[in-house]
Amino acid sequence: MFSINNRNEDNENEDMGENMSDIKEKCEIVEQINFGDYGNVESFRVIFIPSNQDIQPYEVSISTKESIQTQLDNIINTKNRVSEYISKKDTSHIIFPLVDIGANGFLANPRASDLLRRKKSFLGDALFVNFKKIYRDISLEEFLKIEKFISKNIYVQDFENICKINDHDLVSLITKKSTFQVDKDIWIYKKKSSQALYEINFKVNDIDFEYKPIVEKLKPAGPFYSHFTIEGISFFSKILPQKTLSINSLSNRVLMYLIWRQQKLLFGCDQQYIDTSEQEHRLEHEQFLKDNVKIQKDNEQTSMDITTSTSTTTTATATTTTTATDVEFKDVTKPKQTDVKFKDISPPSPSSSSTSTSTSTSTMINNDKEDEEIIELYGIKIKKNHSVISIKDKEIYKHVIKAGNGTVFPTIGNSIVISFSTRLPNGKIIQEKQKQTIIIGETNCIIGIHYALTSMSPGEHSIVVLDPQYAYGDLGLPGLITAHTRLIVLIEASNQFDTREKSNNATIIRMSTTEKINAIRSGSDLAKNNFNSNRLGRSLRDYKSLENYYNLDYLSKVSQEEWDDIQSLATSNSINIAIVYSKLNRWDRTFHYLKLAMEYDEDSPKIHYWLSKCYKNGQNYEDAIKEIQLAQKIDSESQTPKMTNLQYNKELDHLNKLLANQELEERKMYKRIFDNLHEDDDNQTTEINKMEDDLLFTQGNSENKNLDIIADSNN
Repeated sequence: MFSINNRNEDNENEDMGENMSDIKEKCEIVEQINFGDYGNVESFRVIFIPSNQDIQPYEVSISTKESIQTQLDNIINTKNRVSEYISKKDTSHIIFPLVDIGANGFLANPRASDLLRRKKSFLGDALFVNFKKIYRDISLEEFLKIEKFISKNIYVQDFENICKINDHDLVSLITKKSTFQVDKDIWIYKKKSSQALYEINFKVNDIDFEYKPIVEKLKPAGPFYSHFTIEGISFFSKILPQKTLSINSLSNRVLMYLIWRQQKLLFGCDQQYIDTSEQEHRLEHEQFLKDNVKIQKDNEQTSMDITTSTSTTTTATATTTTTATDVEFKDVTKPKQTDVKFKDISPPSPSSSSTSTSTSTSTMINNDKEDEEIIELYGIKIKKNHSVISIKDKEIYKHVIKAGNGTVFPTIGNSIVISFSTRLPNGKIIQEKQKQTIIIGETNCIIGIHYALTSMSPGEHSIVVLDPQYAYGDLGLPGLITAHTRLIVLIEASNQFDTREKSNNATIIRMSTTEKINAIRSGSDLAKNNFNSNRLGRSLRDYKSLENYYNLDYLSKVSQEEWDDIQSLATSNSINIAIVYSKLNRWDRTFHYLKLAMEYDEDSPKIHYWLSKCYKNGQNYEDAIKEIQLAQKIDSESQTPKMTNLQYNKELDHLNKLLANQELEERKMYKRIFDNLHEDDDNQTTEINKMEDDLLFTQGNSENKNLDIIADSNN
């Protein structure tokens, strides 16, 4: 049987006396069955929360030797009950009688409803049950503390189970001091610290906490560090080569503070939090600047040494022949500046080709012994008497290892298969030899390679020397190439070139911004006509063909007015692609393109309206409601609203009904699960009792036989 304890005698009145007698009557009939594995624990306490607000909550003791469910039913005077969980992943719950709103004899229970942080109010007396696989004890003192922190205004975060991706246990978190800590430099948990911070939800000085780290870069291509300020404390990450790594480093430190902050809130702490990340960052930043200056000086010295060494060992004595003009170099490492321009390089005329061939042949005949002499240039073996060709002034030039056939010279839009490797002037290999298809003017690779390929013919092998501005410029490649360093590229062209011009991206690159804007507009009209005619496949193809027109990689310098047009058209086109995908029932692609649209305009009500549709399709009604409310808020502030408030409210009502139905189905599902668990336990208990009876019967028979044997021996 259960008993009632810790009643507040000061507030007793006649109504309370009647309630007490009613409760005692409810407890007279209980079933004689066990539940769960409680060992020697004979009872546990739950908290009774009266709907009468004049009565304070009190403890009720539940026996583990009898039917727990029957006892709980009797306390709230109904077998039709509903369990509401205090958190989605926490199975501690509040039990209410399942009654319709306005039912006679049932009052609203705001005290119990507030613990659930729900908009709706529940009716009738309620029970707070501490449940985690089995029922567990909870005192009135613990309940009052839980009530204080699990409320509408104060949110408690289960950091340990968020990071470990386990089930939450808010009751234990509030009532027992946690020993969970994280290390600022080492992360061993399943979920990243940054992901955990994005999930938490609480208020700081009555403002919703929002984790938005600020990322700074010490150079345009890195390294990076991140910082974030909360409650006047500034946290800094380490200086790291990748942005994501710096965010994770910062997140560890912020998470350490939030864990300490919550422990202080729950259990009190006199010590102040001390964070040394800002001081550590200053020292690390100063050291980085010193190291960078030293590396730059070392690199300049290395370049000077290499230039001196190369000038001594590689003297080009032959007059070189180029495909565009005759250039004579006396110093390979410092070619004489010529008037050769990038666009001037073209195949030689038949007459000049024959002249060059005869000159080259005669040189080969007269200098057989010199041709056989091999030298090492940038770590690559090459004939001492080789051709040096200027491609773009003295900024790009090449040492020809093996001449091509001289029949075809590619232009922008042509496709070429090459094998290439990159290295530093001291011969250190940066990238091993690899094969790649390059479309000149389009493929994303070092720009100097595009220039070099326009001077090459099929079968040619050359060492191309790139000035920093045509390689990695003043950025360098962190950890591999310092800033303002020349790059050496060994290129081996295939024996055949595809000289058919690709009209897509190569054409777009050469278009002006105004031409691109006009192309997007005309293409959108065509796609819209196909969409209105229900030709969804063609419409999708037309919309997607416009993406490269507003690709940031293909945009040159634009005015503010042009950028506003590009931004508006890009947003509209991405939304249109998303809508077409929704008609094809590809909601995953719809969601993807809506997120792309947000990169151009995150305050578009149309984006949030269709995001709501995505969440609705995935039955995530809570997020769907948030998105439609955000769309309504943004749209109401616009001078030209897309929808009326009546239309928004109609959609909101529909989503709220869907959410209510979903919650009802979840409650029914959990009820069925618990009922099945109880039935299984009942069956198991019956089998155990039967086994015990059989054992007792066997022992009794054995004892009787022993007595008979003793009696016979006495006789």
